[in-house]
Amino acid sequence: MGGGHRNPASTIAALGHAIAAALAEFDGKDGGYARQHRRDKSLAMGQHAI
Repeated sequence: MGGGHRNPASTIAALGHAIAAALAEFDGKDGGYARQHRRDKSLAMGQHAI
């Protein structure tokens, strides 16, 4: 079995920290910032395709 099955509490804590860190980027920002960020990310996909 993998790490999540061997130590679920540690896995849950690590995931919680990762989610909090990702969401911290949006602290103090409005919804327009999040929408623009998503739009820019989507438009950037495929820009560097082979």
